[in-house]
Amino acid sequence: MADSDSDSEIDFNVNNPGMENDENAGGDDETQGYVYRRPIFRERAPQIRPDSFTGEEDWDMYISHFEDCSRLGKWTQTEKMLYLATSLRGQARQHYCSLQLNERHSYDVLVDQLEQRFGNKRQATRWLSKIQNRTRAMDESIAEFGDAIRIYARKAYPTLGADAQEMLALEHFTKCLTPEIRCRLLDKDCRTIRDAVELVERFEDVLGRSHICVKPVRAVTDSQAKKGMKGDIPESLRRIEAAIKSLEGRMDRIEMSTRRTGNKRSCYSCGSSDHFIRNCPQKGIDQNGQNQENPRPFPQ
Repeated sequence: MADSDSDSEIDFNVNNPGMENDENAGGDDETQGYVYRRPIFRERAPQIRPDSFTGEEDWDMYISHFEDCSRLGKWTQTEKMLYLATSLRGQARQHYCSLQLNERHSYDVLVDQLEQRFGNKRQATRWLSKIQNRTRAMDESIAEFGDAIRIYARKAYPTLGADAQEMLALEHFTKCLTPEIRCRLLDKDCRTIRDAVELVERFEDVLGRSHICVKPVRAVTDSQAKKGMKGDIPESLRRIEAAIKSLEGRMDRIEMSTRRTGNKRSCYSCGSSDHFIRNCPQKGIDQNGQNQENPRPFPQ
């Protein structure tokens, strides 16, 4: 009897697996002694793993990527929390370890903590400095430059609306253009980055890049200033410096030759025969002991 009872509790159809027992399935439950149930198959989600986040990347772009991965993988809240925690690296992981246990074990709370630490609202000043100094690279298209300016504006002005962010982005975008192209944009009443990019692309195809964008001014670093910027001195200045050195050498040779011949020449300033006026220690000092920058008056 125990064997017959256990056989009657089997939860699958032996003869037709996967078929539900209904009136059309054939057979009688009382005569066959089986319970027919349709097996439930769960749709298998694709295996996907989000990228790592170190804190150096843009938080808004990363969390958007992470949410897309979670929807594609059909993760639960617990799985999202675990996937996000295991994706943290570097300073982001260090910040995660500094949180309380209740903040780590809730996905919404964890996202809020990471956004407060690495979000754009905290780093608005940093992005504002970036957008102010952003120029178009040599190998960068005008469309790529426009997209970068729009992203920077959204991060630099997070509290403003979309229209205000677009207006400020357009203002920064036009700074890299020549005055002629800016006037063309004003004439065409371009109000968005997309409209400006389309117009600038047409002008650039006809006129070339040199007539579209303003050349950026090269900045001077502290190391270059300390070295005297020797690598950036124009060729004309180098020739002048070489000529001055050549004249000084000739003057020294003349002085040595006059001393050997016994010609007693003296300094025009102090009268000493040990040196000439260009090496005189009293040069520029008058009889009253005051500095005299220009002893000879200029002609009126």
